[in-house]
Amino acid sequence: MKKILWNIAFTILYPFITAFSLLFTAILSVFSFISRIVVFLLTKLVPRKNL
Repeated sequence: MKKILWNIAFTILYPFITAFSLLFTAILSVFSFISRIVVFLLTKLVPRKNL
């Protein structure tokens, strides 16, 4: 009985799990892109001192 309930719950919740995963991946990609832009701008605008 437990296995049947789990199968039903998984079948119903699978689209939501997939949508959340895609949304989370997209959010991480956006923040990664922002981070790359910030690093690029900082390396261009702030000259590094030779050590």
